[in-house]
Amino acid sequence: MGQKLVPEPVVTAFNVWHSGSQVTDGVTKQLRFIVGSGSDVVGLSESRGAHAQTLAERLGWHWAHNGGDLAIISKYPLGQTFTATAGFGARVEFAPGEQAVLWDVHLNYTPYGPYDACFDRMSVSRILKREAQSGRVAEIEGVLRAMAPHLSGSTPVFLVGDFNAPRTATGSPPPPRCTAGTPSTGRSAARSRTRAWSTRSGWSTRTR
Repeated sequence: MGQKLVPEPVVTAFNVWHSGSQVTDGVTKQLRFIVGSGSDVVGLSESRGAHAQTLAERLGWHWAHNGGDLAIISKYPLGQTFTATAGFGARVEFAPGEQAVLWDVHLNYTPYGPYDACFDRMSVSRILKREAQSGRVAEIEGVLRAMAPHLSGSTPVFLVGDFNAPRTATGSPPPPRCTAGTPSTGRSAARSRTRAWSTRSGWSTRTR
C-alpha cells in the first residue's frame, strides 16, 4: 500500500459567531484563523446563508451547507452529505481510495451547566436536571444514530462541533471568575471568548 496523500488530516471545529457578523471585519479574521490553523477540513457552526461559501471561495476550497447553521469547508473535494437534527456530515475525498467522513454538530445552548454553577450557584442535582431538560442528550443520540453506518465501516470518521457542554473532567481547577468576583463581572468575561479545537493544535482561543 502506498503512502497516503493526507496521513494526518487537521480537522477543526469553528463556531463563527453569527457568520462573523459580531466582530469588525469578521470574515477576514476568520480566514486568517483558518489559514493559520493549518486546517484541512473545518466544521462550521453558526454559519448561515452564503457565509460558508464565501469562506470557501476566498480560500479556494470546497464547501457544503445544511441549509441551517452547519457547514463544512475543505481543501479537498466533498462528496455525499448526511443530516441529523443537530448534525451535518460529509464525505471528504482526499484522493482516490482515500476518504474520511466528517460530522459537525451544534447542540442546543441553553441551559448551560457551567453558567448555572459559576454564576447562579445552583446545586449539582439541579444542574443535572436542567442538563436533561436542554435536549442535548437527545440531539447527540440522534447524531450518533445517523453516524452508525459510518462507524461500522473502515473509513475514518471525525466528530466535531459546538456541543455546548463541558467535559466531565478537565484536570484543571475552576477559572478564577468562578471563585471570586461578582456573577455579573464573571459573566461578562466568560462570554467574551470563543474557542475552536483542532486535532493537531489543541485549544485555540480567539478573543471577541
